[in-house]
Amino acid sequence: MARFELSRRIEALLHEKRLLRQDVADKAGIQRSHFSTIVNGHFSNVGWDKLEDIIHALGVSVEEFFCPSASIAMRIDRAITKASQSGDKERMELLLDTAERILQAANSTRD
Repeated sequence: MARFELSRRIEALLHEKRLLRQDVADKAGIQRSHFSTIVNGHFSNVGWDKLEDIIHALGVSVEEFFCPSASIAMRIDRAITKASQSGDKERMELLLDTAERILQAANSTRD
């Protein structure tokens, strides 16, 4: 993933999760100004450890950060597990149907 893509992914997660740059910077243990520089695509002086801190401060795993479709799959899996544990068969059926449609769409784009 190129620097530009990294910064776009960070920006997308900030927007999606309605997070403030200051809050993420604080959780990652960096200055807000440095975090803003990173979001703007300037990754000098940013090692893997710091990038990992930022990813976790955004509330996602490294896998979810680099593979957004994995994020969707993980959310559906958690929702199915929760529905199963609560005995909500109707919700579980809906989630399974949604997961199947997503897989079909993903497979059709690969062909």
